[in-house]
Amino acid sequence: MKAEAISIPELNSPQSVVGDPPLTPYQLAQRVYATEPCARSLEEDIVLHLAHGYVVARPDALAMARPVWKHWPYEKLASPWIVAPEGDAWWIWLLAGDLKTAMTWLPDAQRPWIGYERVNVPRWVRRERLVRGGF
Repeated sequence: MKAEAISIPELNSPQSVVGDPPLTPYQLAQRVYATEPCARSLEEDIVLHLAHGYVVARPDALAMARPVWKHWPYEKLASPWIVAPEGDAWWIWLLAGDLKTAMTWLPDAQRPWIGYERVNVPRWVRRERLVRGGF
């Protein structure tokens, strides 16, 4: 099972306790990996996405993604080392922080689908819908 910051809205709160400084996207991602069952550590998944996909780390967003085919079974989607350079979708492995900011870095507008996992179920949304308004 993999982790995703977008699946747990209460963990995406910019503050953990009133008066605390806002959490960084990296801290939000660490929190997800600490509270959800994950096959690997956050750092291991970052390395896998550096080798086989994309990692974007900014002060306002942290994201890991890779190109895939929308029709792939879950087992392939859940394997960050399996990539489809010509695929029709982006698989968002993890997104912490600002969605609109993170969406600006996807390099290929030709891929019409954005996929992500919520409660171990792959979800798909058209790219233009996501850019317009979110999940």
